[in-house]
Amino acid sequence: MKRFLPLLLISVVLLTGGCASKRLAKQGAKFESQGLYEQAAESYYMSAFKNKDNVDALVGLKKNGQMLLDHKLIAFTKAYDGGNMKDAVYGYLDAASYKDKVSGVGVNLVMADRYKGTYDDAKSRYLSQIYPDGVLALDGEDFTKAALIFTEVKTLQPGYERSDENLVIALAEPIYREGVKSMEVGMNRKAYGSFDRIIKAHGSYKNSDELKAEARKKALIAIAVKQIEAYTKDASFAIQLQSLITGSINGLNNPFLMIVDEENRQKLINEQTANLMSNNTSIDAGRLLSANALLNCKLMEVSANTGSEIVTDVPGYIKEMVTKYDSAQRKNIQVPIYHKTRYREYTQTNSVKITLQYQLSSVESGAIMLSDVISVPVSDNTHYAIYDGDKQKLVPGYWKRIDRDSPEDAVYDNRSSIDGLKVLLQSIKIINSVDKLKSDAAKSIAATVSSKLNSYNPEGK
Repeated sequence: MKRFLPLLLISVVLLTGGCASKRLAKQGAKFESQGLYEQAAESYYMSAFKNKDNVDALVGLKKNGQMLLDHKLIAFTKAYDGGNMKDAVYGYLDAASYKDKVSGVGVNLVMADRYKGTYDDAKSRYLSQIYPDGVLALDGEDFTKAALIFTEVKTLQPGYERSDENLVIALAEPIYREGVKSMEVGMNRKAYGSFDRIIKAHGSYKNSDELKAEARKKALIAIAVKQIEAYTKDASFAIQLQSLITGSINGLNNPFLMIVDEENRQKLINEQTANLMSNNTSIDAGRLLSANALLNCKLMEVSANTGSEIVTDVPGYIKEMVTKYDSAQRKNIQVPIYHKTRYREYTQTNSVKITLQYQLSSVESGAIMLSDVISVPVSDNTHYAIYDGDKQKLVPGYWKRIDRDSPEDAVYDNRSSIDGLKVLLQSIKIINSVDKLKSDAAKSIAATVSSKLNSYNPEGK
């Protein structure tokens, strides 16, 4: 049956599409009978689009689509003869687009070659009208208007005179000026963003590359990470945490943050040296190497608790189905008999709590740029059951004594209770060690510190 299902679905889709195509073709014929050739052409087109083998749709589209195309070409010619070059250009493009659309369903409409020559002349005359307006707008620093005009020119004829270059100027110059102004008022991050946008969109524009590098250099927070002060006996953990924090910050890919370690120190030297040499500026190696911010961390708390495993004997039952004659029904029936047994439940909890205080301060002024206290509690626990007998027959319950019955005895032979016991029997029996939990907490703290630094913006935006 499964192998026939796809064929059935395909048949349903084809049948549905065929019905819709026939309905649309009838709609087209109705429009055609009323002289509404434009609506008829659209209905026939939709019919043919749904079913390219619908002959009525194809014939109807050929007739009414040609009438619609002829009407568009008449409007184009009228606009051209009337000297309205814009309407002529876009009228022709509309007609050509419609012809291409209809050809997509296999119907070829007739469009005389002479129209293309007329269009080329109209386009040439239209471009000669609007291009000077774009130049005038650009000269008058109306960049928005200039960009609209040169975008239109580029769309109609890429490479027309200096339209491509002028379009870049119209789009990039306002952003460039915004970047320069931002640098003048010390908003170097914002300036960097402006020049970066220009470079990504247009490549090199004026001296955007140099200004981007300069803005980054001025905005860069070069961080020296001090050795973590540990108010605990776990010095090795402090070293591990410092390494994680450093690595997490380095992994941010934030152009305004850099850890001044040996690797990044050399990277910083290379970048800044190349920039300075390109501008014929003397190099002060000491200035290049220095950090301008200090990250000071204090490990306030490292508490770890390895919990004891608690083992509990739990009463339960083994369910056995036996055959018994039922005199009322006069036949043998299956009835459950429950035998008392025990299984064991194991529970354990390991927990860790790490508290770190950090502070980012300016090397030059000592002013605190960013500070916080991060406390991360992490724990893991296990709760599982073990039974050495037939687990499939084990049923939860309660009994007071295994060797005699009591009114307090109870069997929980219901789906919810049995499912709960199965979960315990199948639960993971391995618990994460406190060392693993400490490592997880350290990674969480490192990620939090780096995230705080990443979102820090001294410019306030």
